[in-house]
Amino acid sequence: MFKRILAGSIVVAALVGCGGSGGGSGTSFAYGVNAIPNIGTVSITANGSLVLNAAAYGASSSSFVGVNSGANSSIFLTNSSSTQLASGSTTFTGGDYYTTYAVGGSVNQYVFVYPTDVSAPNANFGKLIFVNASVLQPSVDVYVTLSGATQGPAVITSMTPFNSGQETLNQLPVGTYDVQFKAAGTSNVLVDEPTVTIGNAPTTNEIQIVGISDSPTGSATAQSALPIVSIPVVAGAIAPRTMGHPIIVGHPGMTAFPK
Repeated sequence: MFKRILAGSIVVAALVGCGGSGGGSGTSFAYGVNAIPNIGTVSITANGSLVLNAAAYGASSSSFVGVNSGANSSIFLTNSSSTQLASGSTTFTGGDYYTTYAVGGSVNQYVFVYPTDVSAPNANFGKLIFVNASVLQPSVDVYVTLSGATQGPAVITSMTPFNSGQETLNQLPVGTYDVQFKAAGTSNVLVDEPTVTIGNAPTTNEIQIVGISDSPTGSATAQSALPIVSIPVVAGAIAPRTMGHPIIVGHPGMTAFPK
């Protein structure tokens, strides 16, 4: 299943509050995904802008949302009763794009904030972005195989949700790929997405985000695939200026995060 994010048709929400001086002035852009099973719908608010609105498990924003950039930008995760599940602050750099994932289980909830590269790849190439939003699977290897080819070694190894929860493969030739998430160091396939297609500009699937999360209670498998998010490139966008580990916003009162 595919979810298309229309980066070329940015929806700017009413902006409430103001970020600090760090990170530059202006507007950043973000969208959200609910990767938490078993707690119902959630919403993500970033610096006063509603990025994700009452989304069920596996659902995501319909478009990028404009967010006031700057330091000390507030992040809130709430449930259907407006109960605050996670809160904190981060820095949004003006002009940069971000993905925000609601992650966790019935006890602890978090928001992962990832700078995301929506700049244009070379002609006849695209990008695959991988997300490990499973807090029950501590580490995964990712295998990417062109349709009809023999699977080679893992292209990404030991991707953990709390340290390196998002990784990008740039400049992949257009085509259809089989993407498998395996338990790190094993042949145990947790999730298999056999038909991930990268298109050619100016189509709307030059960038594909493929994710894994924990399954809802009663599912046949412990982990399941998140809907694939298809993002068109943004003309003139540059690679994020802040990369590395995700920014993690935890539930109120939490002082340490799993590693």
